This record gives sequence, structure tokens and C-alpha cells, in this order.
Amino acid sequence: MGFSRYLLPAGLLIIMTGCGGEGSNALSPQEFSDSAGAGVLMLEWRMPDHRENGVYLEDSEIGGYELRFRAAGERQYQRLVIEDGLATSYSLPMQDLTDYVVEIAAFDSDGLFSRYVPLTPVEVVQ
Repeated sequence: MGFSRYLLPAGLLIIMTGCGGEGSNALSPQEFSDSAGAGVLMLEWRMPDHRENGVYLEDSEIGGYELRFRAAGERQYQRLVIEDGLATSYSLPMQDLTDYVVEIAAFDSDGLFSRYVPLTPVEVVQ
């Protein structure tokens, strides 16, 4: 039986399912920030608080988030794991500030991932 819950990043809704994640080749925030330089994308989202069946979801059950991003027109995503289930924002350092596609997925303490949903930066800092 699959695990499900809601995530509300940037006002969007996704459903957690037991489909597994794609985080095996993801960078840690430190590994990624060491290679960046031109600017920062400021990202924000809201933590999920209910499962798909309407049952309340404890904050302690959220394992963290995975960001995936790529320059518009590119096919290959880079991935970044945030292992803080209480996080609601992240400053994503970028090598250049071209147009980017940014998506977010949540994972629970058992490693079950949600689907990725678009995440629009709230601010771009140069």
C-alpha cells in the first residue's frame, strides 16, 4: 500500500506516493554551493500537513526535499537534496542567471518521494 500526502510548494499541490526517488546522484547543498558563483535563486514552499486520505501528517514524518533544476532548453537536471523536513526555503546558488526550470519533491522519513512540481523563484539575487 502506497504512502501519500500533500505538499504545497509555491501554492501548488502534489501528492506523495511510494514511487521511489531519484536522489541517488543528487548533490548535497555544500557540494553544490562550492561550484556556483553568478547569483542566487531564492526559493520558498510550504510543508505538507496532511496525507492524501486526509489524515494529519506530523512534521517529524517529513524527511526532506529534493530540488531538481536545469537551464531552459537543456534536458539534463541537476539534483540537490535538502535533508531538513522543516525547511521551507532555500537559496540556490547558480553559475549563471539564465532562465531555469526548478522543481521540488518531498520525501518522508521512510524515503518515499512525491512527484516533482514546478517551483518558481521568489527572488533572483545577483
